[in-house]
Amino acid sequence: MFQLPAAKRQQLNGAVKRPYTTVWRNEYSFATVPPYISNKIQSMRTVVLLIVFVIANRVCQAQPTSEVTKAELSFARTAREQGPKMAFLQYADSQGVVFAGGKPRNALKSWKALPDQSFTLWWHPAFAGIAASGDFGFTTGPFYWRAAAPDTATSFGHYSTVWYKNAAGQWKFLADIGINYATSLYEQQTLQELPGSQLTAAPTVSPRSLVDTIALMPEQDFIDHYRREGILAFGAVTTPATWFNLEGVHPVTKVQDVAAALRRVPAGLHFTPLAAGMAASRDMAYVYGTVTHNNKTENYLRVWGHTPAGWKLLLQVLKW
Repeated sequence: MFQLPAAKRQQLNGAVKRPYTTVWRNEYSFATVPPYISNKIQSMRTVVLLIVFVIANRVCQAQPTSEVTKAELSFARTAREQGPKMAFLQYADSQGVVFAGGKPRNALKSWKALPDQSFTLWWHPAFAGIAASGDFGFTTGPFYWRAAAPDTATSFGHYSTVWYKNAAGQWKFLADIGINYATSLYEQQTLQELPGSQLTAAPTVSPRSLVDTIALMPEQDFIDHYRREGILAFGAVTTPATWFNLEGVHPVTKVQDVAAALRRVPAGLHFTPLAAGMAASRDMAYVYGTVTHNNKTENYLRVWGHTPAGWKLLLQVLKW
């Protein structure tokens, strides 16, 4: 979700034996105030502690109800307490991916190749949904990243994660992607959970091996419409519950704001799906892939929900 400084990227390139710019989910943090003995510095430390308390209290005010939201909060807490590397290694599925340089990268291999924590990272979910089967869901929310001292570089943005519950009953993420923007929303967003009653089961799929193919059907229909109609194609699949995460701007969550936000999306994007999956209840699916514009390749993620009116977008993450 952000790009490491050039020197750090060079260090990682040697570890993974290929050009690699990691996309991270970021964590809100405060610079450690030097332990000077002056009253002024002591006062600054007190203010910082108060700010941390207020932020933590604000995040805790929204009580999660779904398992996927609780999994996300546990993921974030592990990152705070044990470091981002340990958190990602614990919660990534063996086939889970992060994205860098327009390509999906295996999350476990990517994080194992990194040195121990050299930055801090906070995030929290602001919007989440879970399938009726209780085995599949998604979350998205603001992040804040700060490089290790004495580097004061920061990055703000929104992460988006697709989750599933494995046979052992553990929640693992399948895809983790993010967008960046200029100013933080960490203190301003609180949790919203998608009501499960808004979704219905898609037609029965048999055999089960065709599930991923069926999950691609709404995606391919959308791509076909986009080729003919451009950004107008988004109108047919947008609902009041749709959340748009577009590179460079704050998320758009109101129907009346979607059209204005989409006007900044360049025409002629080329979408290529790479992977898809569907909940056992057939009411939620996800697709990720590449998006190409002016010879540059980036990534996108879409989470689809099946409604009485057909498949609709629940979450759109788009970089170009």
